[in-house]
Amino acid sequence: MNIKLKTGDLLYRSKGFVEHAGVYLGNDKVIHNKPDGNVEITHINQYSKGKTVKVVEVNNCNIEDLKNRLYQLLRSDVRYRLTHQNCEHIANLLVRGRAYSPQIRSAIIGALIAALVASGRSSQYWFFAVVAGGILGCVITNLAREYDYKLDLN
Repeated sequence: MNIKLKTGDLLYRSKGFVEHAGVYLGNDKVIHNKPDGNVEITHINQYSKGKTVKVVEVNNCNIEDLKNRLYQLLRSDVRYRLTHQNCEHIANLLVRGRAYSPQIRSAIIGALIAALVASGRSSQYWFFAVVAGGILGCVITNLAREYDYKLDLN
């Protein structure tokens, strides 16, 4: 595989207007939380689903901490939850020790801004504005994310 990949690197692949996150574990294995299931360790080619994989190198990842968090995660019953246990939450928990998702944060901020604008205009289409604002927030975050390099696994 690509010799640049290191254990603990964050991986992203496009999934519509969002980016699906995973963590490289070495030996061509990736861990990710699937929306249609639970946490899964899979081969990087299966993770990519034929799409380009964007890599964020995590140079200060403590491998022992990652292993301990991985062990605890696999022993627990972690189910996918969009708002607090999505793929990006789990990836950041494993690598950085804190579950968070910049995509969710930006979607919420975008939705709130759209709601404020729509309510100020007494818009009857406030729901659509909120949804569009959430999507736009997520898209902007993903466009602004800096990747170290990309892998084309086809």
